[in-house]
Amino acid sequence: MITHVRQFESHGYIVKNDKICYKENDGILSNIVYGYSTLFAYYLENEKGNISQDSLKENIFIGIKCGMFSFAEIPHKYNYIMGVTGTLEDLGAYEKNIIESEYRIKLKTLMPSVFGESNRKYCTNEDIYVENKHSYYNKILEEINIRIEGKKPGCKRAVLVFFEEEAKLIHFYNNSNLRNTDYDIQLMTESLSVEDRGMIIKKATVPNTVSLLTRAYGRGIDFKCYNHEVETNGGVHVIQVFLSENISEETQIKGRSARQGQEGSYSIILLDDDLEKFQIMNEDIEGMKKNRREFYESLNSKRNNFNQIKNVNESNYVKQSKIFHDETIKFLKKIIYRDLKFSKAYLWELNKGRSINLGISKTIVLMDATGSMSHLLQSVKNTVKIMFWRMCAVLSNTGISPECFQLQYCVYRNYSSTEDKILQVSPWTNNPDILERFMANVQPEGGWGNEAIEVGLWHVNNVLKNDTISQVILIGDMPPNTVDDIQEKRGKYISYWNQSKFRAVEHYKQELATIIDKKVPINAFYVKNNAKEAFEEIAALAKGQSGFLDINSISGAERLTDLVSTEILRKVAGEEAANLYKEMYPPSYT
Repeated sequence: MITHVRQFESHGYIVKNDKICYKENDGILSNIVYGYSTLFAYYLENEKGNISQDSLKENIFIGIKCGMFSFAEIPHKYNYIMGVTGTLEDLGAYEKNIIESEYRIKLKTLMPSVFGESNRKYCTNEDIYVENKHSYYNKILEEINIRIEGKKPGCKRAVLVFFEEEAKLIHFYNNSNLRNTDYDIQLMTESLSVEDRGMIIKKATVPNTVSLLTRAYGRGIDFKCYNHEVETNGGVHVIQVFLSENISEETQIKGRSARQGQEGSYSIILLDDDLEKFQIMNEDIEGMKKNRREFYESLNSKRNNFNQIKNVNESNYVKQSKIFHDETIKFLKKIIYRDLKFSKAYLWELNKGRSINLGISKTIVLMDATGSMSHLLQSVKNTVKIMFWRMCAVLSNTGISPECFQLQYCVYRNYSSTEDKILQVSPWTNNPDILERFMANVQPEGGWGNEAIEVGLWHVNNVLKNDTISQVILIGDMPPNTVDDIQEKRGKYISYWNQSKFRAVEHYKQELATIIDKKVPINAFYVKNNAKEAFEEIAALAKGQSGFLDINSISGAERLTDLVSTEILRKVAGEEAANLYKEMYPPSYT
């Protein structure tokens, strides 16, 4: 409760219809509870007058955790599984294998559309553009201006623009010249009510209408065009301004136009920095532009490589989730057979309080969260519980309390991010559920060359003013900003950063000096060789170790788990515990 009261606002709740709600996929739900964080949100909003006393009384309670179900395991309980999808042909080998091997779906039928071949106009290698951060939003507006013009002079079409996240949608809306046009502009984000959503969907296919939408509305929503002017002048045009991780999502977004035999068109505009998550660098983009006939094929090849690693990580996560799922099923059976001894012990272990005063060893895991670090962040999300489970098992074997360590996850980005995104910090905890929930809200974004490691080190210094830290584990793929970098990058937004809490942040060597004085070691692990020299220097100055972390390999998630676990165990219980970890969990990689 104490941990949650300190960080309950971090989940980004919304007050709606006298309830605390959270964004979930394409809607806002009131039946989601984040431990005691939701309870404290009710208390705060009641004090503000936004939640009634009746609603407060109805929604405050002491929750008891009873287990966890895995959605991946539930289908195994059904005798028959049937389904209909428009993206069956777009499934990759990994998805097809799961369907056939795991869920035993052996039969499939592909049916052609009753409307015949699609009338969509889209040239795979021509209607795709990659822009830098200076031209990206201008190109989106330019594409809107071109595509909204109908075949006949004076006739207009409708345009749908799909963004990866709400922040970029709002940025485009506020910082482009879109609002200076005479278009009817609509914004469609997850915060819309069901009623407003219905009205916007109906208006989205009206002539001269530009609708800005988040990716959640790219599937399952029927933007049916009933307007004769739009129908006869090329139909609805769809612009996708990000690269989907899966072709199936791309197919769904593409399918919001040219529906049921109607005409339509589609184009893609991508930001080069966003492509770093797929390990697509500027030199790759230049090569693709020169070989225009294989532009899309090259992008798709990189995407497939990205998914191959992601799929392995997710498979490992599913395997770990199955352990908790099976334990929950076992508990339910024990309840049915009135085995109170087992049930009490199970609930006690799942719900026992954590000491907040022990904190013998405190580790800050400081991670780069820019676009190129997608694999790192996904691996962290997938391995939080595995890491804690293993460390507790090792400590129990050495006779040391598993409560003798605490972690804090911190992610840093760069000065192209907003104040709330350049640094995101979890609470101190030895509860993996809290860290897992924190990481669920962290997405890779931004970039801009050397990264703002100095902001992360500034945070470490702030903690050291009132607390102790045993060690810092730094993981990233780019060196810290130089003095010139900081002046140039902050200079572009000087008034913004001068009013932020980061206005006093100094060059990384100056921030590092205070940490060195406090004798806090920094173990710096680089993901790419261009960060090697700087990370080795940081580790040497701060009396830590440095090394290469191959997070972008198939075994990346396992390597990350082993690295963080052994470093924490080494600090908590010495070299003996670190060696015991290696014996209990020998790596599958060499």
